[in-house]
Amino acid sequence: MITNNAEFLDMGAQHFHKLNSERSKRHLAKRLESLGYKVDLAK
Repeated sequence: MITNNAEFLDMGAQHFHKLNSERSKRHLAKRLESLGYKVDLAK
């Protein structure tokens, strides 16, 4: 940005979740399980 005079482009809060959605699903499911929830992901 500074070195090549590019404008800042905000990718949004969900950028990394969209980038690797399978990893995000597993991570969030494990997080819920650690809080005592039973998680069953179905599409």
